[in-house]
Formats: sequence, C-alpha cells, structure tokens
Amino acid sequence: MQTITLIEIVAVAAAGGGFVIAWMALRRDKNSDNSVQAREMGTLLADINYNKSKVDGLTQKIDLINEKYAHLSSRVDAQVESLENQMTRKIENIDERHVHLSERIVTVEKMADRAHARMDQLKKTQMLRRWRFMKTRKKEQEYNNGN
Repeated sequence: MQTITLIEIVAVAAAGGGFVIAWMALRRDKNSDNSVQAREMGTLLADINYNKSKVDGLTQKIDLINEKYAHLSSRVDAQVESLENQMTRKIENIDERHVHLSERIVTVEKMADRAHARMDQLKKTQMLRRWRFMKTRKKEQEYNNGN
C-alpha cells in the first residue's frame, strides 16, 4: 500500500509544475501591470506638464494683453483729456464771441432807437415847416387875392 506508482509521481509533478507555471504567470502579469501603470502614470504626467505649459503660455499672453490694454487705455485717456481741454477752450471762445456780439447788437439797437427818434424829430420838424409854409402861402394867396 505504500507503493507509489508512476502515475502518482507524474500527477504530483504535474500539479507542482502547474503551481510553478501559475506562479510565474502571476509574477509576469504583476510586472506587466506595473509597467502598464507606470506607462499610464507617465502619460498622465506628460499631459499634465503639457497642459501646465499651455496655461503658462496663455497666462503670459494675457499679461501681455493687459499691458497693451493699460498702455492703450492711458493713451486714450490722454487723448480724451486733450479733446476735453480743446472743447472747453473752444466753448469759452464761443462764449466770449457771443458776449461780444450781444454787446454789439445792444449798441446797434440803441443807435437804431436814437436814429428813429431823430427821424421822428425830423419828420415832426418837416411837418411843422410844411404846415408853416402852407400857412404862409395861404396867407400870401389870401393877400394876393385880396389886393
């Protein structure tokens, strides 16, 4: 009963070989899993670095745009201030001309009033002279007709 048969030895050896093959396959899969994880980790790190460099580039471009905007904004502000000053001066000149022309118009109106008053006086004087002339003529005609 203690005899070990060849079949039993082969069966034990086959079982041991199966364990060895399974253990080797497990080890190979574990190594391949580690290399796949390392490859994926490397890809992720590369992607992260790529995105970081792109974000840094965009940040630099935004900073450059902000600098240009600030420069342009200051130039526009200076131009607006210059235009405002010019407009203020022109408005002041127009106001001065308006005041000057208003004074001249008032002077002309006063002169016209005085001229009309003189014309009215002349008309009255002429009418008075005509009336006197007519009265004198009438008296002369009456005198001439009466003689």
